Amino acid sequence: VPFPWVFWAGVVWLSGAVAYLLLAAWRVWRFQSLLVHARPAPAELADEVRRLAAGMGLRSVPSAWLVPGPLPPLLWGFGPARLLLPEGLLGKLEEPGRQALLVHELAHYA
Repeated sequence: VPFPWVFWAGVVWLSGAVAYLLLAAWRVWRFQSLLVHARPAPAELADEVRRLAAGMGLRSVPSAWLVPGPLPPLLWGFGPARLLLPEGLLGKLEEPGRQALLVHELAHYA
């Protein structure tokens, strides 16, 4: 009886795919649980995000949130879209750098 290579290759591939999906789901769950510590951005920053989004022609705007700790700025799309910004970074950026960062992140939303 010949060895069923195709069957076992499929089993190995499917096992790897399931393992990867479980790992990705665990990472998303873990990150989502860290967002409990996020807080809405101050009104000035939220207004700046809305103004920049309007200038880019966006019809809707993600809410801006500040996250403690070392986290890259990112747009988080599980649930309502949120623009996550590390608290420590914003204090280090002057207006042109902050605007460039916000426009870059909003471009992902467009």
